[in-house]
Amino acid sequence: MKLAPYYEDLMHRATQRRHSEILPQAKQAYQESAGAIYDDDQGYENRMGLFIEWFIFDRLPDDGLPPLLQTLAREERNLGDLERAAAFDEFQGHVHGLFVLLKLKKDRVIVSNLFDGKKYEVLQEPGDLMFGKNDIFQARLLPHQGAYYFSGNFCYHPKESVPFIQGEVKKIAAEEAALHKQLAALNGKIKDLHSRLAKADKALDKLAAKRAKGPSEKKAARLKQERDDMIFSRKNLESEIAGLNQARETLEAVKIRRGIAQERVRLMHRLSYMNLKWERSRNIALQDIYRN
Repeated sequence: MKLAPYYEDLMHRATQRRHSEILPQAKQAYQESAGAIYDDDQGYENRMGLFIEWFIFDRLPDDGLPPLLQTLAREERNLGDLERAAAFDEFQGHVHGLFVLLKLKKDRVIVSNLFDGKKYEVLQEPGDLMFGKNDIFQARLLPHQGAYYFSGNFCYHPKESVPFIQGEVKKIAAEEAALHKQLAALNGKIKDLHSRLAKADKALDKLAAKRAKGPSEKKAARLKQERDDMIFSRKNLESEIAGLNQARETLEAVKIRRGIAQERVRLMHRLSYMNLKWERSRNIALQDIYRN
């Protein structure tokens, strides 16, 4: 696996002292949504791997800084290790999701992300996977040198949980569709205002041409008043456009790009917690675990 050394370096860098000081606090926050991790858990190492990945890729620090991955890439660049920095930069295009396994090939698998329906070809020996065709699992795809690889940490969900999971994914999809509908409406309003602004500019140009002809004093006064009114109206249009642009920027950056990703992560954490209960309590019916 070509990316293995870089992935291992990434995990190592993230747990070095200068970053690991906040690991206990981060772990507590993670376990509140994904469930407590104990040393005697059957999948302890895998669940710790999922936590460290969240710490690197998904966690948003309280101080407003970007995810740790960006910081680690910058550190490698400052140290002059451009090869490792480039690999870390590639990892920023990671895909974290709930996947269904569609096809098994000789040295790769085809998966589809339930959140958006996108399909990915992942370099992976099928025999090394712990699940098969049509299974659903949480995973992270890491891009490297033009190909996708699994990070190696998974959360498998039993087939009986699929209807519940699909229902929860549809809820998020509906929220995402509503946000994109809001964005389309904002874009329409902004486009309309720009059209009105262009018309106002043309009207001002025509008015300027009339004033340049040297009209009578009475007509010049009337044209000046018209011009003042147009300029006032134009400034209002510019102010309205600026406000809508700000609203669009907030909608795109906070609610769509960041908010949608966080909602997806929250769902995956909830499902991971349910999976943990299922793993520990085999005497409880699965439908009593995978439920709201």
